Amino acid sequence: EPVSTNTNVVLYGIPDGVNGHDHASALETIATELSSLSDVSAYVMTDFSTSQNCAGTLHMANIFVSRSHGGYRNYASGDLSRTFICLDETNTEILNSYYNSAAANSYYLYGDYSNLDLALFVGCHTGRGGNGARNLPTRIVELGASAAIGFPDEILCDEANDWTTVFFECLQNGWSINEAITECRGHVTDIDLKNPTACGHLGLILGALW
Repeated sequence: EPVSTNTNVVLYGIPDGVNGHDHASALETIATELSSLSDVSAYVMTDFSTSQNCAGTLHMANIFVSRSHGGYRNYASGDLSRTFICLDETNTEILNSYYNSAAANSYYLYGDYSNLDLALFVGCHTGRGGNGARNLPTRIVELGASAAIGFPDEILCDEANDWTTVFFECLQNGWSINEAITECRGHVTDIDLKNPTACGHLGLILGALW
């Protein structure tokens, strides 16, 4: 099932000044390839962001990708409270799946995301708990996004870049989201990259009209 034309793709490659992880190069390559296609506008950001700006971007994009650190918090009971992506070097600017009153620089998913065909949160723990838990991909689909993907535990940075590159190659070849996920399993060794948390309409063929 193809999606509409004039696709607006936004890719966030948040720098890692502490460990030197590469969160940008794969996205820059993807953006260059997508920008050469008709009816696709691709923008890659390779700097820090505020959580407020990121929350706003999610309301404007058709496809959103973040390559960043991620994390999660539990309630005192041990049950999952929320997952998040980190948007600055000190991990104080974070975008949460649910409201967090304790973090001054923290925004959370809110409103209507029916503009989003796909949200891809490529970071550790972003899909913790699996489909249906209080994580980013589950929540954004509940709020209207067609499909979303995150990862249940820690992931290897270099392999995460490989996974993202192969995933978009599959989309450009006219494969569905679910078919792309399956193909990516053969290109990585990381068990959590092989088994992402994938929510929503995974039969979408995002590249059918590119």
